Amino acid sequence: MGKQGIQDVGKLNVQKAHYAANRLAASDKLTLPLSGSFFNEFAVKLPDGTNIAELNSKLLQHNFIGGYDLGRDYPEFANHILIAVTEQRTREDIDAFAAALEELI
Repeated sequence: MGKQGIQDVGKLNVQKAHYAANRLAASDKLTLPLSGSFFNEFAVKLPDGTNIAELNSKLLQHNFIGGYDLGRDYPEFANHILIAVTEQRTREDIDAFAAALEELI
């Protein structure tokens, strides 16, 4: 891949993760609770009382890997998931994931 290839992949990761974060933040049901910089992972707050295990199971039925339940390790982040986006995801993939997530919560 080389030095330039690694840089290109890194830039794609950042661009696609930020596109996904902005797309999800546009939802009336979701918020981004943290305002710091990020690379390709970010936290999303779901509506209170969301059963994250059930949500992830439903997302998997739609061929999406859901987010990591941050409340498992950080009680103050109950109802939060960690989403990861890589350079392999297309805009269409991200939009479809966002639509499925919004529909299922």
